[in-house]
Formats: sequence, structure tokens, C-alpha cells
Amino acid sequence: MKKRNNEICLNTKYKNKVLYSKKFSLISVIILILCFTLILPGCGNNEPSKTVVGGDDYYNDDQNVDNNQDVNQNEYENEEDEENSYVGIWVTKPIYRYGTVYSEVVKISSYENDTVEFERKEYVGNINSGYEDGWDVFNWEELKASRSHGTSEIEKAHIGHGIPCFEFHDSNSLHSGTIYIDDNFLYFNEYGNEEFLMYPSDFTSIDTCLAFLNIVYKHYHYSYSDGLELENNNTVSDYTEEDFIPDFDWKQITVDMIKDSATSIYKQIENTVKKDKKKYGVDEIYSVYFTFSAEKNFSGNIKDLNITVWAGYSYEGPNYDLEWDDMIYRYVKATGTFDGITKIEYSDEDFKWTDSLDKELDSYYNITSGPVEDYDNYRDEYIHVEDDTKDLMFKENEDLLDYIYKYKY
Repeated sequence: MKKRNNEICLNTKYKNKVLYSKKFSLISVIILILCFTLILPGCGNNEPSKTVVGGDDYYNDDQNVDNNQDVNQNEYENEEDEENSYVGIWVTKPIYRYGTVYSEVVKISSYENDTVEFERKEYVGNINSGYEDGWDVFNWEELKASRSHGTSEIEKAHIGHGIPCFEFHDSNSLHSGTIYIDDNFLYFNEYGNEEFLMYPSDFTSIDTCLAFLNIVYKHYHYSYSDGLELENNNTVSDYTEEDFIPDFDWKQITVDMIKDSATSIYKQIENTVKKDKKKYGVDEIYSVYFTFSAEKNFSGNIKDLNITVWAGYSYEGPNYDLEWDDMIYRYVKATGTFDGITKIEYSDEDFKWTDSLDKELDSYYNITSGPVEDYDNYRDEYIHVEDDTKDLMFKENEDLLDYIYKYKY
């Protein structure tokens, strides 16, 4: 009986122990679940919790703010890129329409939002300006009445897919109208017509376009069968300013700077031929040319420049009454500076007049008597210092500029 009671007691203890063990296991499982759900996510995830105040919406909004900032920044940068791609000077190649050859130029100063600030000019090639190297010669000039400047709203054209464009109005020009903006190019008045395509340049001034046209598109042929044929001067690149604009001040010496000194020197030379004037009745000196050189971007005293002056004159020979063409032609060669002549020599007395000297004087006449053109064939020939006079011209000679000045007395 005692054994039976002991067995019952042991069974009871065992059952209690098992029950306790099951409870403990259940509690442990619950604790583990709580740890996994509450503690571990916070420890193992470095990202901000989405369960903070405001919940998922707050988190997403925060991300949207960053994304919007990126989008707005990109839009701003795109606007800047767009503006920079259009700001500058745009030029058409020569356009031939209705017997007129012209080129359009637009300078865009700013392109912001829906507004553009611009300046526009038109250059016209005057035909029958001469003949050179087997080609007719254009003389390009600005059409003064074509000048316009202002601001205009960017609109969508009623062609294509709504091409951006801006209008300008100029009652003085036949070629006023619309500038179409398409990708990295502009079109003048006729969208999609390659003849009216405008090309970007690196010109620093809109006036440079006149130099460009007079150099690159100077020569042409025209026939009724073939139309207009232009010779593109390939020695310079299209729309690249440094290829044809000198890197020096070509107006460093002007007629106004040397006129007074030249007049004084002319009077000196005139006095030396008084004996001939008195003896043979010389009326006046003609063909007076000053030649001199100066460094590029010369900044010294002009009166210190060395000069050579050639002056021609004529008088009746002793047999003039018997021979109607018995005229005596002589030349004077004077040397010194613009401050005064130091030496005067006579032909056939102090030096021999030769055919080469005769050709040299003829060349001075031809050079200074040509048509007045600014940027006149830069590189190979003499060009005019000022576009309103053909009396002072120069050309490059390595580090020097060689000048010819035709004195008007």
C-alpha cells in the first residue's frame, strides 16, 4: 500500500513537472516571437522606421521632396543648357532669291522662359562689283533698313508639331518674319528649308559677319542656265572668327594721325623742286605716296617711324613746241621720319629710274585706287584701315604691318 501511494505521488510530481515544462516552453516561444517582432527589426534595419509619426505617408512624402528637388534642379539645368545653346550669333549662308543675294544674321542676347532678346541684320551682295581671278566679285554691304532689336515672346508655330518660334516686325525690310527654333538650329522665315538654315558662330560682334561674307563668299559666277555659283574660300573655316580676324588693332594708325605730318613733309618736297617749277613751269607735284612700317599693335610715337616718300612731277621739255609729247617726267625719293625729311634724291641725278621702280609706283596707284571695302581680302592683299577712305592701306609682313598712304594735296 505504501508502494502504491509512492507511485501515485511520483506520477503526480511527474505530471506537474511536465505541465510546468510545457508552460515554460510556451512562454519562451511567446518571448521569442515578441523579440523577433519587436526587438530584432529595430536592431537589424538601419533605415528609418516607417512606423514613426505620420506613418508610411510621411516617409513617402520625404522621399518625394528629395525627388522633386532633383527634378526641379534638372529642369533648371536643362533651361540653362537650352539658353546657352541659343545665345550667340547665327548666320545663314548666302540666299539667292528674286535676283537678290543676301544673308540673314540674328544675335540672341538672352533666351529665358518664353522670351527672347535679339538683334537682327541683313547683308546684301552687290553684284557687278568687279572681276578677279576668273570670278565676278561681290561687295557685301549691310542693308541699313534691316536693323531691328527688341524682345519677343516664344510661341508655337502652326506647323510640324508646334515648333517654337518668335516673330520680329520690320516694315523697312522685305525679309522680315519668323525665326524657328528646332533642336540646335534656327530657320529664317521658312522652317525646314535648308537654304534658310542658320548656323551658330563664335563671332564676338554681329558686325564681324560683314568681314566673314566679304572673305568667304567674295567670288561668284552667274548664268541663266546654271544660276548662281558661289566660290567658298576654304582657306578659312565657316563661322570661326579667329581664322580671318587679325589679332591686332588694325586701326592703330589712321589718316587723322599722320595727315598733319604728311602735309608738312609734302611742303618740304615741294620746295625742293622750285627750281624746276621756275625754269620749266611745273604746275604741281602728283602721285605722292608715303610708305612705312610699324609693329603690330604699335603704341609708340608716330613721328619716330621711318618713312619713304615717292613724288612724281612733269614739265615741258626744251623741244615741247616742236614735239607735242616732249614732256619730262621725274621722281623724287625722300627719306626720313614723320618728324621731317632728312634726305631728298632726284631720279636720273641721284638714282636711276628703272622699269621696276615704275611698276612699283603703278602698284601704289592700283592699291590705293581700288574699291573701298572693309576687311578687303585679308591675308594676301592690302586692306583699308578705314572703310570711309581708300588712302591708307596695309598688309601683314610677319611681325610688321606695311602701310601705303596716298597723300591728297
